[in-house]
Amino acid sequence: MLPTDPPRVAAAALRFCEAVPGLALRLGWELVAVGLAESGGAPQPLRARGPGGAEREWLAGVVVDASGDAAAAALGGAATEQAEPGAEQLPSYIFRLADVDTAALEELGGFGRLRVTHALAAAVRGGALPEGCDAVLVRPGFEPGRVYATLNLSRESLRGIAPLEAAASPELRARARTGAEQVVAFLRATRPAFARARVDAFPERVGVRETRRVAGREPVCGDDVRSGRRREDEVALSTWPIELWQDPRRVRLEHPAGPASIPLGALVSRTHPRLAMAGRCLGADREALGALRVLGTALASGEAAGVAAALAADAGIALAEVAPARVRARIRERADAAPEARPGAAP
Repeated sequence: MLPTDPPRVAAAALRFCEAVPGLALRLGWELVAVGLAESGGAPQPLRARGPGGAEREWLAGVVVDASGDAAAAALGGAATEQAEPGAEQLPSYIFRLADVDTAALEELGGFGRLRVTHALAAAVRGGALPEGCDAVLVRPGFEPGRVYATLNLSRESLRGIAPLEAAASPELRARARTGAEQVVAFLRATRPAFARARVDAFPERVGVRETRRVAGREPVCGDDVRSGRRREDEVALSTWPIELWQDPRRVRLEHPAGPASIPLGALVSRTHPRLAMAGRCLGADREALGALRVLGTALASGEAAGVAAALAADAGIALAEVAPARVRARIRERADAAPEARPGAAP
């Protein structure tokens, strides 16, 4: 697992975007209407509401939906897919702890962190902690004394909350925070490495693993990932295992035979030729999404979708008319020009 620091990632992304000529950022704006074209021709109108409440409209040759929830696609009437209610992957709540004796946790090559997980599960079984606190994973941070704790939320914690509302739900966030505080109090009282531990940062949003995705022209399926299927029309690669969280206490993992292709058709809407998508809402079945949704692969699919969108917009053509080889070539050019800024793509 690659340790990340979300605030640093966000700051680095902001610096990168601000340095791109011609890129206008509209942070804090809410998309309220999208007029997606079902064929080539007129520009597509997008309407958004700013932090102050004022609305503004833009015209787009190509729209890229990287919302995670297929928000632009749904607003524009594009075909989307979603798990049956109650079948979607469970979310998580990741918080950061400081003043932890991280050296003691790492003495046994990571088994110290695993013992924390087992201790919390045993505490729930024994009644020392309430239900819902028995699925916690601890991973190292960047600095000594800091760790990240992932509390996998139960199906019960989602009661009354629709999947598409979970990420920003104040009620779910409050439930998750209460569980996190109970976990920290127990660790301080029972585990020497956490005797002085304190919460250094709570997340602004619950970590949602699955909601709604866009129906793709050529979706990736679970068997593609398992077999490490490679295709001539690939524009990015997936190397992560299929990772499905249907039970907060245990994950279903299926490791692939090798890297699997993400074809350009998985990043293009099946019903609207000038809508691209990337990240958690790309074209895939639920099993494949368990591998493709992770951060590194989302960065790669996002770069590929953005490059394809730029090529289509510049040429005035539909996304399906863009040659995947041109997307790969442009990604290579960008990597050669600025290798330190390259988020990842197919070779």
